[in-house]
Amino acid sequence: GKPLVGIRTANHAFSVRSEPAPGHEAWWEFVPEVLGCENRGYGKNEDGVDVTVATGQADHPILEGVTPLPWHSEGPLYRVAPLLAARAPVLLFGSGGPAAGEPVAWTRMAGASRVFYTSLGYPSDFDLPQYRRLLENGIDWTLDRPRTPRAR
Repeated sequence: GKPLVGIRTANHAFSVRSEPAPGHEAWWEFVPEVLGCENRGYGKNEDGVDVTVATGQADHPILEGVTPLPWHSEGPLYRVAPLLAARAPVLLFGSGGPAAGEPVAWTRMAGASRVFYTSLGYPSDFDLPQYRRLLENGIDWTLDRPRTPRAR
């Protein structure tokens, strides 16, 4: 029942391949049940990801002040399409190499909980002001709190 912001490798955080250590648990259903997707592989590292706004989403509060768009991420594209969540508005799409049109940021409800997930979050993404703004806005959205002005 709590809000959740998932970044990049959150899509396999609970998918352990060996017996979990005492006090820990594997939760294979986390990705489809909470994030609303499945991990279907990755693009090539050298291709990176070209990030664009999804049609009709430019005015979404999570994208407020997220500029410049489009931008390029150096990390490989996560392949997650199609999303499993019936009502998960895709905010950003990414393409890289032969892969095109993969969702890279979306929102959804998991029960009564607001969820924002982005498969972006390669280490160099954190150097980009538009990526940091995306995360700040995503946190505000999941907490259902008014956006606060931020210095540029």
